[in-house]
Amino acid sequence: MHLLIKFFYLLLGGRSLGFLRRTGSFLGFVFWYLLPARRKIAIKNAEIVGAPDPVKCARESFRHTFMSYMEAFYIGRVDEKFLEKYIKIICRCEKPDPITGEIIVSAHFGCWELAAPSLAVISPLRIGLLARKIKDPKIDEFVKGRRDFSDKLIYLHHRDCAEEISRLIASNAHIAALLDHASTEKDSIFIPFFGIKTTFNKGLPLIAVRRNIPIRPAFMKRTDEGAEMIFLEQILPDPNLKPKDRINDVAIKINKAFEEIISKNPEQWYLLHKRFKKTEDENGKVSRRFY
Repeated sequence: MHLLIKFFYLLLGGRSLGFLRRTGSFLGFVFWYLLPARRKIAIKNAEIVGAPDPVKCARESFRHTFMSYMEAFYIGRVDEKFLEKYIKIICRCEKPDPITGEIIVSAHFGCWELAAPSLAVISPLRIGLLARKIKDPKIDEFVKGRRDFSDKLIYLHHRDCAEEISRLIASNAHIAALLDHASTEKDSIFIPFFGIKTTFNKGLPLIAVRRNIPIRPAFMKRTDEGAEMIFLEQILPDPNLKPKDRINDVAIKINKAFEEIISKNPEQWYLLHKRFKKTEDENGKVSRRFY
């Protein structure tokens, strides 16, 4: 598998963004029919997020998801010319200061693979990029090498990275992560998401509360011309709440930001994922049978 992935990087690493998107769109169309179990999950998720036509939305989500997979082959070529040609920056807030480190959270939405390298071009600061460790160590090491192509991008596994995160924050770096995936119970708190209490990784809200650091939601919405990089208002820990309630409050506000963006373009969210793998009812009972 490791050699196969290297082959595809060699084959597709020099292709245009348009070619990669067309290929991803075609693969999404094909896998819509080849993956009936994931198709069912995507339709159910589309219903949860309020898509007017869940089947159509789920089908489009397959296309967008595979376009995102293919865009990963482009990340080593993201530079200032790329941003000028393809990226429109939208600030639904006061324009972020590029020389002040922030915790930046996003979702598997739109062009998520292009978000971190684009941020590395915009900001002169280093970026600690949190990601899950791939089980195959050779594949993990290879993907890590592709993702931290810039000396400003520091690839971190989401486990056992607390000390490195602390060092980066102390040195005025950004910390970036995708926080919309399901997570293990021991790493999580249960927070409402589209009206369903489900797992939310508490790591970054905990750090934000302990250090009184703001969190900024940001997203890469895919467009025909390229993408819109959307920055939302900072989320600040509420000093009037107790520490535990403060963590929950930050997580709730992050999920609300996710809901706002996803509701407007649900087909661009990663609907194939079992986001509601673990849920909690009003009595605190946890269920693992949502799907």
